[in-house]
Amino acid sequence: MVSGARQKDEEWDPEENGGFAIHGTQFAHTTCSLLNRSSVSDTEAAATSVDPLSALEKTTDAQNHLTKVQIPRLESLQGLSDHYNDDPYAQSLLVRKRFRTEKKVHAAKRAADDQIKQQYGLPETLNLLEDGAEARNEAREEWVKGRKELEAQTSIRKARLLSFAKPCPSTNNLSSLRARILDNTRRSSLLAKTTPPERKGPL
Repeated sequence: MVSGARQKDEEWDPEENGGFAIHGTQFAHTTCSLLNRSSVSDTEAAATSVDPLSALEKTTDAQNHLTKVQIPRLESLQGLSDHYNDDPYAQSLLVRKRFRTEKKVHAAKRAADDQIKQQYGLPETLNLLEDGAEARNEAREEWVKGRKELEAQTSIRKARLLSFAKPCPSTNNLSSLRARILDNTRRSSLLAKTTPPERKGPL
């Protein structure tokens, strides 16, 4: 016998409860004892079949369901209820306050952008990006890319200029030209020495 479980002997007459009469008391006693034994065996089976790991798993699943599904749902419903039941004047105050702060931030950003446009002579319709780490990285990458393209274009231009330039005279041509000039100068000076000067006046 399991502690805590008690056997209850009770006779039940189907005829009194709207059923068919049972003939013979032996059958009734046998049926009642079988019913009582099955209830006791069910209690014993329930007491012995409780597995601690499965019970822990069930409680963990229930706790997870509570924290992940039920509590967020209750919080969202509570927030919705608060939204609909709040004072409309208080809601209007909050919205206007948020709008004023956002308007101040946008006005300050617009003034800073206008100052930068005036300083560098940029058009008024140009939209400037917000200053941040991501924008700086993108601008640096674009600058490096443009710098490489410019260097490639200048190197191509230099190569074209060198290919179209006239070849410089060689050192042999320069030396022969110098020798010819010197020779011409020497001849002219010799000629000037050998020619007699013209006489002026009567003979």
